[in-house]
Amino acid sequence: MEIISNADFLILLEKANTITAVNELFGEPNYHIAKSENNLIKKSGMKFKYHLHASKLGKKEYLLMKKIRGKNSHLLSKIEIQNIAIAKANNYILLTDEPAVKKVCGDLGVSCFTLPMLLKAFWAKKIISKKQVWEIMQAMEKRGKRFGNVDAILDQS
Repeated sequence: MEIISNADFLILLEKANTITAVNELFGEPNYHIAKSENNLIKKSGMKFKYHLHASKLGKKEYLLMKKIRGKNSHLLSKIEIQNIAIAKANNYILLTDEPAVKKVCGDLGVSCFTLPMLLKAFWAKKIISKKQVWEIMQAMEKRGKRFGNVDAILDQS
């Protein structure tokens, strides 16, 4: 299993002690970040102990970036466009915390998980309990993360 994400999102998951749950959910995946974000991981001081690769762009990815940028340049950052292109070209799962990225992924048929989707999957798959998910959300909120619809994460429907 191959996952791509921006460095900030991986750092958020690691600081919240949820990266092991991500590993269990996706079966010990390889993680990819944009090569330009390698320094963010180093500067964070995070000791990312999982398979982390810096993804390079090939011709296929550049062509996809041009297509994605054309329609969405006002919505997405360069890194987000790059990650979507890499995910699409290589059939990776994209992890994001940006609704605009999720929408573009949906339009392009790219598998994408947001933080609320991950949290819900953790308890739905019995990787961690609902109580633990609630505690993770509370800890993240103390650090400034906001969750729109808490019930959607913690509800069974």
